[in-house]
Amino acid sequence: MDGPSLKQLAVDGEATRSNAIYSLPGKHNRIATRRPRTTVNDLPHDVLLIILSDVWRATLRPFDSADMHGLTDPELDHLAPYHSRLSPLSQHSVEHIASVSPHWLEAMSNSSEFWTQLGIWTGRDATPLSMVRRYLVWSQDKPVSIHVWRRYDPCVEDRTEKAHAKAIVELLVPHMKRLKLLCMYLLHSSSLPLPHTDLVGRAENLEQLKLEFIFDDAVACPAPLPPSERTFDTPALVELSMGGVHFREAYVAPVPRPLLPPELRYITITDYASDQVPFPVVDLLETLTDPDDCQRLYNRRVNLTNLQLDIYPDADPPRLNDRGTDWYFTDMSGDVIAHYSSLLHHPFVETLSYTRCTLPTYDTPSVCESYYLTLEGIPDSATLGYYIAGSQVSIHDCDGFNSEFLHALAKPFSPGTYGGDESWLCPNLEMLSISGCKRLHSSELRAALEARRRRHEATGFAWLDEMGYVLLSVTHLYVRHCGELAAEDRQWFDKNMEDVQWDDWHGGTGP
Repeated sequence: MDGPSLKQLAVDGEATRSNAIYSLPGKHNRIATRRPRTTVNDLPHDVLLIILSDVWRATLRPFDSADMHGLTDPELDHLAPYHSRLSPLSQHSVEHIASVSPHWLEAMSNSSEFWTQLGIWTGRDATPLSMVRRYLVWSQDKPVSIHVWRRYDPCVEDRTEKAHAKAIVELLVPHMKRLKLLCMYLLHSSSLPLPHTDLVGRAENLEQLKLEFIFDDAVACPAPLPPSERTFDTPALVELSMGGVHFREAYVAPVPRPLLPPELRYITITDYASDQVPFPVVDLLETLTDPDDCQRLYNRRVNLTNLQLDIYPDADPPRLNDRGTDWYFTDMSGDVIAHYSSLLHHPFVETLSYTRCTLPTYDTPSVCESYYLTLEGIPDSATLGYYIAGSQVSIHDCDGFNSEFLHALAKPFSPGTYGGDESWLCPNLEMLSISGCKRLHSSELRAALEARRRRHEATGFAWLDEMGYVLLSVTHLYVRHCGELAAEDRQWFDKNMEDVQWDDWHGGTGP
């Protein structure tokens, strides 16, 4: 049975502050006075704070868990409905507890622990600036996490948003050294603050900075930008997410160019239109890659989404150090990706991901090779064949994973394609995970993997860098939501794979 709500506890407390008089049944019809009850509002402030603190911590547990996961493996789905991207914190705001009763608000305002994670709303029913000031005062000297959200609204224009966001940022700047997280999700990119211009000071505790939007209407300034005496120092920053114009203005165009924060591990750059000021691929890479003498203890993850960058084939940049960077491309041009690969001299990287990327419009060598490779939403076999170069490959919702692609996977290239050596598509492929590829037939997949295994067997199962190596055979196969598995194909997979799973069936020769 559910207990009383927070609102009911407060209502009961207010209602029983005075005694109620009622009639007793019976012939004497005596009048009695109800004995007053002790309610939550009668508790001393210190006891009430203990109870409210437990309630507050309970509401924050889902947020803390999601936030911790976000730092280790952030997934930013830019196509998701805007309101679905809001943090769970927005559903468990401290305001919801404090607004139950003035008595509760008075008690909570004297304890800074309640005001270290603040939600500020823009748009309709916006959070008053006076309330934001009070929140910041009540947080005292504690590190604070700030979320600025726009309430869900079908309106696609808000002429007051920029001024409101500017006023909020001006309130935050004096507290910059206390910020641990600043996430702003607004309607217009032009409403967001610009690091080194609007966001200034030493934010020594800031770990996450997300400046995200629905409509990209920010306008880039011609380069180079003049030097500025205003700086935004973020030595502890781990995660950075912003639009292409903001990233260019803050980290690429200024002269001298500011260095990226030393602890930065996750970078997401979204949207840069072709009608903006030219933004060369080489300039972006020079900013994102490290100097040769820089040594990082961890991989950096870079997400590039819908950036219409400029290509200068004659660019001759200094040697770019791409060591320890995992690249995730979404809605990117094949020409841009090919130029990126060329500028980095086609390095081997640990992790690559391509989502809805296109085929280059000109002849170009294959892209970088990786150990982990993810391909998603690739529409045709030619594009899929161009990008597939990895050892452990995951393919999701790709119409290009079809008969034509599997036939290409099952045989070597024509002799002489690469200096006369026998070459196969994705020769280092060992693990293949496939989901949502509706044009897949189990017989064609088995035929392709069987042909590759026979060729590998003919070399004595030669491994990489061993004499006679040509290709590896696939030993691990995982298939979900791709159609039926024929009985004869199941038998072959069960006998020749170390581990295989097709929907609910599991087999293979491994333990």
